[in-house]
Amino acid sequence: MQKLSNEFYSAAIKNVFPDAENITTPNVVGHVANVFMFQTNAGPRVCRFNEHNIIERNYKLTRILYDMGAPIMPTTPHVYLGQYFESYEYDPHPTLRETMKNMTPHQIIDAYKSAMCIQGQLASFPVQKFNALRDVQFMDVYDKTMPHYVDNKVMQYLYRTLYKHFSVGKNMYILHSDLTPANMLVNNDKNGICRLIDFDAISICNEDMAIFGMLRRYPLKNVDEIIEYYQDITGHNLNRREIVGMLKLFQKTLDWRMQANKFTLNCCRQSRQH
Repeated sequence: MQKLSNEFYSAAIKNVFPDAENITTPNVVGHVANVFMFQTNAGPRVCRFNEHNIIERNYKLTRILYDMGAPIMPTTPHVYLGQYFESYEYDPHPTLRETMKNMTPHQIIDAYKSAMCIQGQLASFPVQKFNALRDVQFMDVYDKTMPHYVDNKVMQYLYRTLYKHFSVGKNMYILHSDLTPANMLVNNDKNGICRLIDFDAISICNEDMAIFGMLRRYPLKNVDEIIEYYQDITGHNLNRREIVGMLKLFQKTLDWRMQANKFTLNCCRQSRQH
């Protein structure tokens, strides 16, 4: 999706919400694609610009999930001068990534177990209810959104090959495939997860891959315990060997990229010195 000026995004938001004030981007670590927060007379809201197909798909998907009791916000689609975006009510709860540094290991484990319960709830919904939606399969969404988040061509190829392999076949459910700490909102007392964000990542996907998507940012070492907990609450058997194998491959690719970035940085410094 083309990156436009903040002036354009502000104009688009004000076209739909004339009373919008304090339009800002989220102050979080990491890449955030065309997301804005702002105040209205009815309360704070969030807007996110994206591909037309994904915006329409998220609108239908979130309403089905919301009506079924899933802890997410329903979205509303908008368009301004050919650019599509969605809006939804802002939830003031902090993300797990924001609060994790002040949480004990036990609280982190409880948060992930709470998120596993939400994944189990999603997996209990009949997939047939979502089959009629456009771009509901994981790879359909991933192929449209990946270039916005992964700019390295080698990493794009590795991720796509890995995800495509684990996105077909058995154990296909409606799940959140990128339930990292940045996409979980924590209860005020830090005793669990109250809501999920990043609706693009909710799709029909392989269960093993979705659990890998959760654990690839898990900061503790008791991965087996978390996997066993999910199996206990759902009655589903995960392929632990494949999940652990994907986690190791993911860590190796991260290590490789960090080394490559250090090498590039050192080369730049040396060239400046000469």
